[in-house]
Amino acid sequence: MSSPRRSLLYISTFDPTVSSTGTTTRGKLFLQWLAARYDVHVVYIADPDEGCPDAPLLGKLASSTCIPYSALGYFAFSGQLYRAADNVIATASIDLIFADFEKAGMYARLLSRKHSIPYIYNSHNVEYQRYLSLAQSDARRYPLVPYVYAIERFACGGAEATVAITAPDADVFRSWKPRGKVFSLPSAFDESKLHPFAEDIPTRRPVILMVGNYTNPGNRDGAEEIVQKVVDKVVSRHPNAIFRFVGIGFPSLPAHPNIENAGFVADLTEEYRRATAVLVPIRQGGGIKIKAVEALAVGRLVISTPKGMEGIDHEQFDLTRVGTIDEFPAMINAAIEQPRRRTTSNWELVREKFGNQTQMQTIRSQIDRIIDARVARQNSFATANRIGAIALGMGLATRAVASSHETLMTFGQLVI
Repeated sequence: MSSPRRSLLYISTFDPTVSSTGTTTRGKLFLQWLAARYDVHVVYIADPDEGCPDAPLLGKLASSTCIPYSALGYFAFSGQLYRAADNVIATASIDLIFADFEKAGMYARLLSRKHSIPYIYNSHNVEYQRYLSLAQSDARRYPLVPYVYAIERFACGGAEATVAITAPDADVFRSWKPRGKVFSLPSAFDESKLHPFAEDIPTRRPVILMVGNYTNPGNRDGAEEIVQKVVDKVVSRHPNAIFRFVGIGFPSLPAHPNIENAGFVADLTEEYRRATAVLVPIRQGGGIKIKAVEALAVGRLVISTPKGMEGIDHEQFDLTRVGTIDEFPAMINAAIEQPRRRTTSNWELVREKFGNQTQMQTIRSQIDRIIDARVARQNSFATANRIGAIALGMGLATRAVASSHETLMTFGQLVI
């Protein structure tokens, strides 16, 4: 007889059932994998602009509770999310809390203290560092930096394990909790869907592709840089080139015959298969840029800023070009004039370093280790209680026998 599936509470401050940003893509990969192996109850904050939820994934969850987005609830604290997660614990037998993103770690530690349930803190960046980077172009981020820093340290401090996305991030978390279990897991793409073995899709015009959520400040800045500084320089030499921007929130800019705003696209595989080159023009933010990893996985030429290649070690991979935005036109022109077919040479390395199926085995071993330790503690406590109860019972029985003996002796003396 097989043992019952273990039960997890998954808390996130984004919708993990969509894939519209690097954060949601990574979250969805984790959730899909976990839902196939555990009974997962999800509580999350959802922004209606993030995209359409994955109905098949929702059907695999034990339960799902969506909290409407509010700026106060997202950036500070959501009482609704906390109460919803607390209610799940009260009605389901939860073995472990999986906290995805920095503020989710805050809720997890509060709930862990209340219910004595261990949690894993899954970070996507060292967020206070990312806020500092974003504040260079948006000063409103500066006042939030101390709060985010405090939340991250609080989340990391109580976690049974902390997951970092890069090795430098892991070093920061270890400095906060030297004796804690911290490991890097740059899981970024699904190997079954994104790979270099599908045929290219021919196009009549060269397609220069950028993928991202343009409500994200880093992506928005990069897209605007491409439109303002790159498009016309390339089009003057290649009038038939198309710059195709895929993702929600593309900036409202004057119409241009060589720019396509595709909006949200659920399946990116065909977009990558059509692309002459994939752009990663990121100048701010943090963490691994998942769209760069996806492009490497499908064997496309990637043209990126140094920031866009952080955590990837691009020199190990074929078909990568790295430079400043000012250098992009020359690199794009070269890609159009000397087109490169997709390559399979990156596949083994990119799968090993960033493939979800490969890396999630680490998560499973950590989850099972933590739950097994909790069960062992509970069994040990229960055994100690039983031994104590038996000892107490034996003590009471001994006292009762002694008392009976004394009574008999007294009665005998009276009779005599």
